Amino acid sequence: MTEPTRRPILHLKTVKQAPAAAAPQAAWRCKPCGALVDLSPALADKDEVRCPSCNALLGRAEQFRSDPPQLQRVRARIVGG
Repeated sequence: MTEPTRRPILHLKTVKQAPAAAAPQAAWRCKPCGALVDLSPALADKDEVRCPSCNALLGRAEQFRSDPPQLQRVRARIVGG
């Protein structure tokens, strides 16, 4: 006697999850000269962040990424918001 065909069993572990949305990056402005500063996601936490216009040392990348940002230690301010 042959067994009837069974439907495949679906497992929740095999469901593909949607990729997480990237967190929106805040725009920063240099306090000494007012130029816009772009924080590259490729920067390591210990890398220095410098102003592209006046070359002022604004802080370390980890200080900008902390939640909330360590505003008392960086020489830049968040633009808008």
